[in-house]
Amino acid sequence: MRHDSLLTDRTKIDSLYAQQAQSLNARVSSQRAELAQIDGAAKLQIERIRISEMVLEKHRRLYAEKFISDLALQQKEQEFLSERGALENFKRSRISLLLSKTGLKTNRDVNRCW
Repeated sequence: MRHDSLLTDRTKIDSLYAQQAQSLNARVSSQRAELAQIDGAAKLQIERIRISEMVLEKHRRLYAEKFISDLALQQKEQEFLSERGALENFKRSRISLLLSKTGLKTNRDVNRCW
């Protein structure tokens, strides 16, 4: 009788750990997809920065030759800085996601030990 009760409890615990592992695996997979999306967006942002930098350099030359105003140059400088800031946001998001993914993998691995 006691043995059957222990086996039943063990089966319930095993089932619970299996469900947790499945949930953690799904979350890791989801985060993997999100990471790929962030990486793709960061690559596009790097290209935007490259273009913005070319435009800024052109505006600096135009400003030096007195073809555009201070305000026009400042606007392009602000746009360039905004593009760089967006890339930094992608980098922070990526780091945060990697840390979260590492934590999930650790939890998953701990569950496997039980």
